[in-house]
Amino acid sequence: MEVEETANYILLLFLHWRRTGSLQLVRRKQALWRRYLAFLRACDSTGDGVPDLGVANTIDDASPAVQFGKKQTYLAVKVLGAWTAAAEMEKALGRRQESLAARAQARRIRKTVETKGWRGTHYAVLLDPEGKGVKDPWTGEQRDYAEIPGWDRPHIYTANTLALLDMVGVDLGLSPTRLRRDLRTAAEACLREYGCVHSDYTPERPAGRPREGLVGAALNPGWISMNILRDMAAFYRRVDLRPLAARYWNWQTTVNTQGPFGFFETFSGNNLHLYPRGVAVWGVLEALAGRSFDAVTGRERLDPPFPDVRVPILQDTNWNNGEARTVQSPEPKEAP
Repeated sequence: MEVEETANYILLLFLHWRRTGSLQLVRRKQALWRRYLAFLRACDSTGDGVPDLGVANTIDDASPAVQFGKKQTYLAVKVLGAWTAAAEMEKALGRRQESLAARAQARRIRKTVETKGWRGTHYAVLLDPEGKGVKDPWTGEQRDYAEIPGWDRPHIYTANTLALLDMVGVDLGLSPTRLRRDLRTAAEACLREYGCVHSDYTPERPAGRPREGLVGAALNPGWISMNILRDMAAFYRRVDLRPLAARYWNWQTTVNTQGPFGFFETFSGNNLHLYPRGVAVWGVLEALAGRSFDAVTGRERLDPPFPDVRVPILQDTNWNNGEARTVQSPEPKEAP
């Protein structure tokens, strides 16, 4: 996860600044995050801004395209977010040329995603189908593909980075029309009993290879918190995926009748339980409020995307008395 976690550090540092209003950590860690940016640049060997080195992730029950593909749309958007964040941090530190250079790198990545990733109804898993030297995540086999299987299929990870930046009002500049279409297409194509699987491509594997979970195994499992992050991005774009929450809850109640498993991340295979990533659900309330808040500028936006929504703002909660500011959708106007 070299590229992914490097970009995550930059993103989280940026978000800490914009939510707290304090530039202290950004200033103190500037030598480190600039080295991380240099690393992200070095992981692109083709010059289009999208990493093709250090791209393996820990979605270890997915197809080779999702886990080991060299030009992943998922990581392209994440690195786009890192360069967008870097441009703002450099500007705040008075480094105009470095800020402009970071913006140029973000534009390069954005152009690559839009020109190579869009498949008419969705963004592909990979921006480049070439699969030479790809390792099968199940067998460890090194394989050479003319086109890596499933590279162009719908998947739920394009919007994974967006929700965090939505919460501070930062737009990465990707086509809003395409993003909404992608969210709908992928949700429909990847939907199973308890939520959406990684992509709608189901790889062929020998019997016994799928990773066993509490209630059996499948060739295409899903991860609940990744669904939740996708849902948050959808809500900010007025794509209503709220009914899917019932499926996630059904999975939690199903497995916890078998024992004290706490938050059980994976369904239909794998066995990630008592897992902390379920805290992603806290962000759903902000997304349902359509809330963005930037402490640096002091700007707050409240725009509930759907009718009949009433949610608390956890950031404003008084935990001593349990009181919280709430946001409610406006009453629908009566027809004249």
